[in-house]
Amino acid sequence: MTRRWAVAAAAAVVATLGLTPAAAAEPIGATSWMSRTWGLDGRVSELVPTSRGIVVGGTFSTAIAPSGASRPVSSMALWDPASGRFVDWPVEVSGAVLAAAVDGDTVYIGGDFSAVNGSTRRNLAAVSLSTGALLPWSVDAFGTVETLAAGAGSVYAGGAFTSIEDATARTAVNRVARLRADGFLDRTWSASISANDRVRVLVLASAGATLYLGGDFSALNNTSAYGRLAKVGTGATATIDTNFRSGANNNGNRSPVFDLDLVGESLLIASGGGGGGCTRQDAATGRTAWSHHSTGDIVAVRVLGPYAYCGGHFSGTGSFAGLDRYKAAEVTVSTGAITSWAPRVNSALGIWAMADTPSTLVVGGDFTRTGSSQQPRLGEFRDRSAVAVPSAPIDLRGTPGNAQVTLEWGAPDTDGGAQVNRYLVLRANAAGEFVQVGSTTSTSFTEAGLTNGVTYQYAVRASTSAGNGPASAPVSVTPRA
Repeated sequence: MTRRWAVAAAAAVVATLGLTPAAAAEPIGATSWMSRTWGLDGRVSELVPTSRGIVVGGTFSTAIAPSGASRPVSSMALWDPASGRFVDWPVEVSGAVLAAAVDGDTVYIGGDFSAVNGSTRRNLAAVSLSTGALLPWSVDAFGTVETLAAGAGSVYAGGAFTSIEDATARTAVNRVARLRADGFLDRTWSASISANDRVRVLVLASAGATLYLGGDFSALNNTSAYGRLAKVGTGATATIDTNFRSGANNNGNRSPVFDLDLVGESLLIASGGGGGGCTRQDAATGRTAWSHHSTGDIVAVRVLGPYAYCGGHFSGTGSFAGLDRYKAAEVTVSTGAITSWAPRVNSALGIWAMADTPSTLVVGGDFTRTGSSQQPRLGEFRDRSAVAVPSAPIDLRGTPGNAQVTLEWGAPDTDGGAQVNRYLVLRANAAGEFVQVGSTTSTSFTEAGLTNGVTYQYAVRASTSAGNGPASAPVSVTPRA
């Protein structure tokens, strides 16, 4: 499956997000507010959308809620943008997850690890999307796996590895290989392709008939004309498409390619080395349509609606094509015009990964906040047509006092894509209907002037520019002297 959405997969995600098909069919571009949701305590290196949510890979051990609650995770997790929470998906990886690809119910994972779910696996493994169970598919890669693509019964792997071992034998390969769904190396195809340096990204196209390869390599099959980025066929052998010659992608140079996104006939490229580049090339010829230089590596690129989103390590004054940008920029795909979209993503390196769904741009990396809002290492910028009301505040509790009640609660699991500007405090009246008795910008509230010995029932709602969210679970409190 390619990094772009098949129609069926897109429809499944629309259903998961709880959006109408009309809202998701024509995204118009991302908000500049990073949604406040659950995050993580370590780097996010990979994001892959699925029908159950976003597969998240990296080096992390704890998921953290906006309320401060937490739960253990282990370098791999499944995150639901609609709720802002992590799905119960018991996958444990002993090491870094750098790559993932989904084919049906199978999630193939790659990276730098030694075990998955307690069983030995060397840098490659497969788990069930529906249950998280480790699957029998078992192939060892001797060297880091940095990218995967899956479809049409095959799994393509790229990275720094120089050999693959299946149940038959250990075989030398040169940083890219084709594996079969039955767990065996396709030795014929893998022997027909050779990269002289790291392969960082693979994208399947044309229903699995074409594979784009990008990376640090200066030559493919000993030919420098196809360095950094190449297009090959996926027949019995890997045949280089000689009609595709990648143009300049970084300040006039052909620099290492870190990420790709294929949209129709447009190939969006993230590159690094001597700063970075965000580039659009023709997917058939490699001709460069536009390219913007940055002061740091651009390591991720995705398209949402009419815009390409370029993420990476650049930051500050004049950092993106002479404009002030902080780890992220928005470029009009058709013209290359840079928009005013300019969220301020923090940390030294910022963004490492991006993914798109029909209604969100998801980002991952080292960051811990955007602007003044805390959001650790995983976040989303919702499409402007898909901003929703926040979810309910959690863990409402009440403390009785003398003729008063003090309420405290936790922030919602998601703000829906707009900043929570206040909380509405509700109290049940004699008819049992909840009516507003106050509001606050904090997560606590005290109501005085109550009658001791009388039980009061409260609930709380969060409010944003999109509207008021649902009420929390109620709590009953009886003030006393």
